[in-house]
Amino acid sequence: GRLLCVCLREERNQLDLQWAGQAGVESGFQPSANFLLTFPVLPPTPDIPVLSFENGEKSTVLFYDAGSEQLYVGGRGVLRVLTFKEAEFNQTQVPLQVDEKAEKTCRSKPGAVQAECDNYIQVIQRLNGSSLIACGTNAGSPKCWFLSNTTKLQQDQRGQAVTISGENLAPGSPSQPAAAIAVEGNLYSALSRDKSTIQRSYGPRKLLRTEDRWLTDAEFVSAAWVPEKETNLDEIYFFYNEVNKTAGLDEEPIKARLGRVCKCVPYNSPSAPSRAVLAIIKDYPELEAVIYPEGQRPLYVLQTNDTYTRVVADRVWDASNASRTVLYLGTDKGKIHKVLQSRGQTVIIAELSPFRRDAPVSGLALDASTGHLYAATEFEVTRLPLADCGQYRETCWKCVLAKDPYCGWDPDSKKCSAVSQEANDTASFLQSLDPGAEDVCEGAAEQVAQEALKKVSVDPTSYIYLPCPLRSHHAIYTWVKDGTKQYPCAMDGHSCTLRFGENTPMDQGLFKCTATEDGYREEITAYELTLNVACLPRLSLTVATGVLLLAITILLL
Repeated sequence: GRLLCVCLREERNQLDLQWAGQAGVESGFQPSANFLLTFPVLPPTPDIPVLSFENGEKSTVLFYDAGSEQLYVGGRGVLRVLTFKEAEFNQTQVPLQVDEKAEKTCRSKPGAVQAECDNYIQVIQRLNGSSLIACGTNAGSPKCWFLSNTTKLQQDQRGQAVTISGENLAPGSPSQPAAAIAVEGNLYSALSRDKSTIQRSYGPRKLLRTEDRWLTDAEFVSAAWVPEKETNLDEIYFFYNEVNKTAGLDEEPIKARLGRVCKCVPYNSPSAPSRAVLAIIKDYPELEAVIYPEGQRPLYVLQTNDTYTRVVADRVWDASNASRTVLYLGTDKGKIHKVLQSRGQTVIIAELSPFRRDAPVSGLALDASTGHLYAATEFEVTRLPLADCGQYRETCWKCVLAKDPYCGWDPDSKKCSAVSQEANDTASFLQSLDPGAEDVCEGAAEQVAQEALKKVSVDPTSYIYLPCPLRSHHAIYTWVKDGTKQYPCAMDGHSCTLRFGENTPMDQGLFKCTATEDGYREEITAYELTLNVACLPRLSLTVATGVLLLAITILLL
């Protein structure tokens, strides 16, 4: 997208807007080939806390205070406050019902979508240490409430809830994209409609907004505050899509944009632009200079069959005290991809399956101070640990090969443990995050996890599968018969399956599936097959450890 700089000037009842050119890649740009679609297969975590919605929620807006154990979840006519304690949580519901008059007016409109004639909470922000604002659609007439002491609605002298109009603070429909963020007690809103605007919509400072003609059918996604050491350099970023007014036949009709609201020098400063310069910027806000992303390449190139719906990022310190960037990408199937960027390569280091029902991820929020990721779909909300090192089991090389910057092998306790993000007291932890890193687990390549041998006698006319559960998509899997003959391996979901057929005739012998990764080798499973031409009783058996359920004719020895 293009970088949009919006400078606040209270003396001029407006927002001065500057385009900083086209940020992205040119049409002839070739994306980097250093993308690895590799990730370990992690099973659903049974002990994570999950809140389920009985009827589903059309909209799930998440908000948290950094360092707090509370999560606010906006729903239909209700604000849920979840207080977490390890793998459990307590829920408090704050009813925020639609006004009867607004609901009646909404339902009487020709062609009205009846389901939208309710109050969907779309904005949740903290204004100060004791006050939080929550705004809902209110059947097309947006309305805002104030909370104090986390769960109590502020009331007036008559005991009635204090409310204000949310006309410029929140959308009037749950299907209308919007973004909002509170900074220094002021609420900044961006509403998607025919005349899209970015504005300072509530707070002690003067209310300001962009010119109506500056944004064309913008669809806002989110907002972020970037504080600086010098507070007058603080910035707020808005992320959105916009109609490309100058698109040719071979150009995209929709462009991704990045808008920036910045604190500028006071208007009476000697370095401030003149009125004439400001008038030119107002009439011609787009700058000619092109801005490219860092390295002039995309950070992440999509090469999967997944459609991503949400993204959050974290800055992690590894065991050597080097900074690492980790992305969490929510998919349309309810999965979360954990992505590490390292030395020009982008690697999916894990695919997380936190939900019980498949549905698009509708919300992600990351709290680095507590080390948790909040995730939501229309049916569920959950909290995940960023450092879930127990998933990588109790061996050095399995921990190291996970390439998870949150985790490292502790040679003292002989466990895969979380790397400290505060003090450098985990410097002795073993990690191997970069491509081509040398072996850090001395002698680990000699270790082979020998599982119990499965002995089976099979009817040669049966259709036989031999599944090999995938432990990591980083690894290369091989089926070998009697230690010499290699067989092809077909990737099928979470299994590397050996299928016997016309091109791969069945034969008796010892079949082993081995995974090799960065010089380490692990025997995943092994079968000793013998052919039995006699009539055999038919048994229904699972050949493997819960990967494929197959009904085959076999005789257990």
